[in-house]
Amino acid sequence: MSRETDAAVATEVMGEPRPEGKPTVTGHISTLTMFEDYPWKAWVPRLVEGRPDWTWAPRSYSTLIADAWLVVEKLAERIKDMGFSVEFVKPEGWFAKVWDHGIEAEWEGPYADTAPEAICLAALEAVRAEP
Repeated sequence: MSRETDAAVATEVMGEPRPEGKPTVTGHISTLTMFEDYPWKAWVPRLVEGRPDWTWAPRSYSTLIADAWLVVEKLAERIKDMGFSVEFVKPEGWFAKVWDHGIEAEWEGPYADTAPEAICLAALEAVRAEP
């Protein structure tokens, strides 16, 4: 998936707009870079490729399963009577579905190459359909 998809998940599903400005470096410990405290959970400091500058980047929701699971947890907060499933169907790939038992609605994303990608696509379908 793409950084654009991750950014859409950060803003639309996680509810956090892209932070303005650059992350503020406060120091270094060995190979770790320390940053000023910031309130965002969906955006993380990341080095700009080819330059020693830091920028904000969305978490890797569509490629890392741990980050994708944060998306599922956020949906569970937003949709009171939520159901969720993700499964692998050969040869099509991964498939995720979100449903709201309270309003008897369900949303599914297209088949994807990975489970995190499928989770993100279904989550975006669900939040874009919210009244």
